[in-house]
Amino acid sequence: MEEIKIQRIMQILTKWNPLKDKAKEIKDLDNYRTEAIDIVSTYNIFCGKDDSFVNLVKDILNQAFDITLSNKDCKTTAKKILKVINYKSTADN
Repeated sequence: MEEIKIQRIMQILTKWNPLKDKAKEIKDLDNYRTEAIDIVSTYNIFCGKDDSFVNLVKDILNQAFDITLSNKDCKTTAKKILKVINYKSTADN
């Protein structure tokens, strides 16, 4: 199930593309796979509130790419990612 969540988060991050044109310069970006894994892994340890999750997403992306996203920049995407992380399929029950 984790791999499915990682794939979905990769899709969300790729569609959003917080790096914009700079993404072309990063050879091992791999559709934000590493960052998706970091988000899932950190959330599994952290399990914070929604506002804290926005910070988590922002901090991971800012540190990974040396960019300066704000909470406002990340809020909508963080909500989408949180839905993916919290989704429980019938196979999980």
